[in-house]
Amino acid sequence: LAAQLQNLGASDKDRLLAWLQANQSTDGGFSQGGSADPMTSAVILRGLRESASLNSVAAAIASKAAAHLLARRGAAGIWSDDVASTALIFEAVHPYTGSDPSVASAVSSYLLGQQLPDGSWAGDAFVTAVALRALALSAQPALDPSLAGLSVKFVDARNGAALPGVSLIALTSSAVHGLSDGEGRVEQRGLAAGSYQLQASLSGYATLSFTVTLKAGQVLDAGVLQMLFGYLAHAIEH
Repeated sequence: LAAQLQNLGASDKDRLLAWLQANQSTDGGFSQGGSADPMTSAVILRGLRESASLNSVAAAIASKAAAHLLARRGAAGIWSDDVASTALIFEAVHPYTGSDPSVASAVSSYLLGQQLPDGSWAGDAFVTAVALRALALSAQPALDPSLAGLSVKFVDARNGAALPGVSLIALTSSAVHGLSDGEGRVEQRGLAAGSYQLQASLSGYATLSFTVTLKAGQVLDAGVLQMLFGYLAHAIEH
């Protein structure tokens, strides 16, 4: 599906998305042979990942499909009590789990509990491969493909030392607000794509103003920014 969408012209892509939207059930799922099928929903959801960053219709279809799949988890937070199904469906829904870290932890616990003494899952190379992929993904922060993220590090311009406690805000939106950690880093996800005028401040240092442009489905690394001790405010752009 992802390859098809990439190779289609705009009008054909619109028709395909319209077909998917028309065939999506009211609860967000997709059917196979007339019956609701989580794997079909997962395959479509995964195939829409790139398009969901660029197209509002694709984003809406994907969001509904993810909500459907997340609602179909069992009591243990997995799908079908099956390693391959759980791993593959988790890969599809992972970008939409940022607000609920328990999804990743439940999948990780289940998969680790199903690993055999020889290190495999079900003694099968394919099942083992998808289980390992899902485990690696469970440790990664989620990013909704229709949204964006920002990462930036602040250091003292005099010696390059990390600066904890730097306050970062957006001047034109309340979406960005955070304090740098012990490594001087601020990371935020779930931000709308677009341009932001940001301001960083720390007592004793010059206020730093800078502009970033965020793209859906991507985390912008704004790099390492130097804070000037005791100087006037200065501005930069990214």
